Amino acid sequence: MKGDFTRSTFRDKKHYSSVRMQQGRVAHDADWNEQVDINQHLLETGTKDMIGPSGVPINNEGAGDGFKIMPDGSDLRINSGSIYVDGILCENPDDKLLITKQEDLPDYVLNMAPGKYLAYLDVWQRHITAIEDPDIREVALGGPDTATRTKTVWQAKLLKLTEMDGLNCISVLQKKDWTDLSAESGFMSAFIKTVTPDKNPCVISPTSGYKRLENQLYRVEIHKKGKSGDATFKWSRDNGSMVFAINKFCNYSDTIFLS
Repeated sequence: MKGDFTRSTFRDKKHYSSVRMQQGRVAHDADWNEQVDINQHLLETGTKDMIGPSGVPINNEGAGDGFKIMPDGSDLRINSGSIYVDGILCENPDDKLLITKQEDLPDYVLNMAPGKYLAYLDVWQRHITAIEDPDIREVALGGPDTATRTKTVWQAKLLKLTEMDGLNCISVLQKKDWTDLSAESGFMSAFIKTVTPDKNPCVISPTSGYKRLENQLYRVEIHKKGKSGDATFKWSRDNGSMVFAINKFCNYSDTIFLS
């Protein structure tokens, strides 16, 4: 997540259950955030253990209709309700929400080609700063930004299936269409360029020593997936914490530069 954080210290394999503050110590953002990550990990793991990879609560009629996809003219409607995806709670309060009118998936175009489609939810946690939501700012102090937020984002999408033999509503999907979509890969390695020390022990190289790698929180955002040379992305060694609001988009074709 983007933000001005020192570092991310949560490691699930350490099995920590809480963070304990001590008297007389420096309050640190990493400790606070690790406790939040511990709580989230425990909550999502417990939910997955009880519900499974996904699940919808049973309603009064004995059926789980939350997020059920229904035809609505030339569009599709997403039923209101809640669903758990990989332990994460997703909520839809709008019973008239069309798949092409999702708040977190603007300009979604419905594929009208005949065939079999898989309806699925793409779910993740989005980081929200005071630029995206000005209500976060503390108005009593004149409007500075303080803590940030995370938001559960869900997007209902359709995947056209090309391998359909024996596929039905209770199949465990192992088809290439889905495995290609859900595959994850890619790693980032950060390092400091080593410098050959000067033969004179009294001379310290200006490019050696502490280069801030020890306390850098790197962030990578993928714009377009693909192989090396095709994929596009951007990265920041400061976790993208330097953000600015865009007040106006300019059309450079209409701009006159004077020299």
